[in-house]
Amino acid sequence: MAERIRMILIVSVVTAVVWLFAEGESLTTRTEAVRVQFVVSEANRGLLRVRVADSFEGAATLELTGSQVGIEAARRALGTVVELRPTEMSFPLVDGVYQVDLASVLASSDQLQGLGVKVTAATPARVAVEYVRLETIEVPVRPIISGLDIAGEPIVEPDQATVRIPAALTPSTREAISVLAVVPESQLSGVAEGVQTSRSVSLSLNNFARQLRDVELVSSGRATVQFAVESTAAEEDLASVPVWIVVPPSVSEQWSVELASNQTVVRVRIRGPREAVSRIASSETPLIAVVSLDANEMLSRVGSKEISWFVRREGQLSPLPRGVEVISAERTSVNLTITERATP
Repeated sequence: MAERIRMILIVSVVTAVVWLFAEGESLTTRTEAVRVQFVVSEANRGLLRVRVADSFEGAATLELTGSQVGIEAARRALGTVVELRPTEMSFPLVDGVYQVDLASVLASSDQLQGLGVKVTAATPARVAVEYVRLETIEVPVRPIISGLDIAGEPIVEPDQATVRIPAALTPSTREAISVLAVVPESQLSGVAEGVQTSRSVSLSLNNFARQLRDVELVSSGRATVQFAVESTAAEEDLASVPVWIVVPPSVSEQWSVELASNQTVVRVRIRGPREAVSRIASSETPLIAVVSLDANEMLSRVGSKEISWFVRREGQLSPLPRGVEVISAERTSVNLTITERATP
């Protein structure tokens, strides 16, 4: 009796195993929702660009046919996101838009190989994919400095930048692409005239290049621009600047002041804004060397006095124009002879 029961149990277990195996191997069809992304490998990212039609949002539904075991393995292999690369889609090396048959491409993908599962249908059935070949070119870097007069040509380092572009761009379009090294106004305040100056600035594509699709700057984002602001100052030699004596009216009738005969004029060199220097040199506003004496100096009969510098404007003595200076003079003081006038 026990032997019979044991045989019945063995038969039952074997039957169950056979049934389960048969059930697992029986053909069935199931739909699976997956996310599909069209990507380029890291090694080819600088050589290829794949762009998917806007109408495809990345969601797809696959109809899988195979054994339940195979379909379950396929579900695990596909995961939630399937990445498709150009090599898997058999793209030719020609730019263009291609209709990708999702069922066919996914059926031959590495994830489903050896599982005995077929992709019998996909929704959407086809996806429009654009394939763009890329290459890199060297482009001149143009330094841009606005609002200042620059002496000569600015120097930029590096003077070339690497730009990635579609390989199909025409020669004329390539020539119109440039990289700019723009010195912002905030870096120009207080720049001394006539002095070599350098600024580190960001690189950027010119406006034309920014309007082009798939054009991007590859080079490091900064450059150094060296420049010198053109000096607006001028210098002028004045051979005979007259020396004027200025005394208080209260003592001018009682005392007289005489200059040495060789000190009535003085040779000077001035520097300042070009326009102001030009007016002085043309005698429109002539330079005057002024020796100013007060009453105490007259009474003490000082023998020498320093010169002060003025211009004559509309018959009046006025301070030197802003920025104008006397940078050298034949003398900075004069010898005086002060005598009391004879009483009549």
